[in-house]
Amino acid sequence: MDERRPMAFLSYAHFADNFDDGYLTQFCLRLSGEVCLQKGDDFPIFQDRKDISWGDCWKVRINGALDTTTFLIPVITPGFFKSEHCREELS
Repeated sequence: MDERRPMAFLSYAHFADNFDDGYLTQFCLRLSGEVCLQKGDDFPIFQDRKDISWGDCWKVRINGALDTTTFLIPVITPGFFKSEHCREELS
């Protein structure tokens, strides 16, 4: 688990990432890398799949990340709005 303060938070419906063979996970890695390349500093993006470890209280980890991030990156799909958790992250 990466303990750095995330600069951004990726909010998405898991089905979208699962259906497209991890496309959103790849997007997250590429965006983080591109921003790092352009500005010369790390740009960590919180993504539940990589930043919540087995046994962590996922709700506490998500709320903590949301409280400390600078940017929210919502991936807007029909499933996003149907997900109670995604709507909570957005609010």
